Amino acid sequence: MPKQRVTIKDISGELGVSCAIITRALNDRPGVSDALRRRITETARRLGYQPNSVARSMARSPIRIGIVIPCQWQSFYSSLEKGIAAELDSLLDYKVTGEFYRVENPYSADDYISKLEACANDGVDGILLADIYPVGLDDLFGRISEKKTPIVTIGLPGKNTESVLSSVSVDSYCSGVMAAQMLSKSVDAGGRVVIFVGSRENEEHSLKISGFTAEAKRQGLRPEGAYETNDDAAVAERIFENLSQSGKAPDGIYLATSGAQTLPELIFRMGVGTRIVTTDVSDELVSAFRHKNMVCSIFQDPEKQGRLAVRALYESLAEHIEPERKILIPPSIVIEANLAQFIEK
Repeated sequence: MPKQRVTIKDISGELGVSCAIITRALNDRPGVSDALRRRITETARRLGYQPNSVARSMARSPIRIGIVIPCQWQSFYSSLEKGIAAELDSLLDYKVTGEFYRVENPYSADDYISKLEACANDGVDGILLADIYPVGLDDLFGRISEKKTPIVTIGLPGKNTESVLSSVSVDSYCSGVMAAQMLSKSVDAGGRVVIFVGSRENEEHSLKISGFTAEAKRQGLRPEGAYETNDDAAVAERIFENLSQSGKAPDGIYLATSGAQTLPELIFRMGVGTRIVTTDVSDELVSAFRHKNMVCSIFQDPEKQGRLAVRALYESLAEHIEPERKILIPPSIVIEANLAQFIEK
């Protein structure tokens, strides 16, 4: 027979104390002596009491979460939004809802500020901020902090750390290390390798550069630069063409952002031998795995990042559980053999 759920009535019968007093004690409300509160909590723990979260949620006000998220780079942000939406769906019974505020240009401080201000001015209970713009938000973050509105970022918050409750991101330094190690399997010692990022000012991209450069040197490769693309595929292609003039294409390249996923196709058309490590999985990359230039992709699991960020914010607002300041997701390696399971994500 399944074990019957322990209730407040069971604790009441064990201690001979009213259910009202037990409820006050377990919810840390006044009107209960310290000694009795300890007896109640110890008994609840011994009996295996678990609070009914759904019932408690029905007794409190609804929770509204504002989600500030870029519109671009569907290979990452559509999966991220899928994870956010799935976690919000799982919290519907707990009176939790989310509203999206979409940033048209993630490299515009003005666009980020306007959407973040709109979100804060709408009186949301908490803010989920995706891929934070690296500069120009200090004053706004300070004002949001004064309102005691918690902020969880997807991506590292950079200089704004003190104003952020928690951040959820892939382990970016590890991603860079993994990319260099994988290139070292197919690029000869002394081979020239480069890394393309969206922006050096993005904390995650900066960590990828550091991890990649350090490990490439350790593996006997020659790192020859980190190039900023602003996550613009045309810019990435132009940079690679310039690097490849006079037959000097790099031996290996790490595309450390989802904004340059058309570049492998250009490399294939050029007929150069550059070995490629990419980021995540997109429609453009699926066919690329058939080419010999492709080594692997470093998967950041954006769907999981979205779910964890919503959960951290909910637990802080509803359960008063303080999340870890930095929640890191280990990256995964995608090759042709296991590509299908990541497409399903």
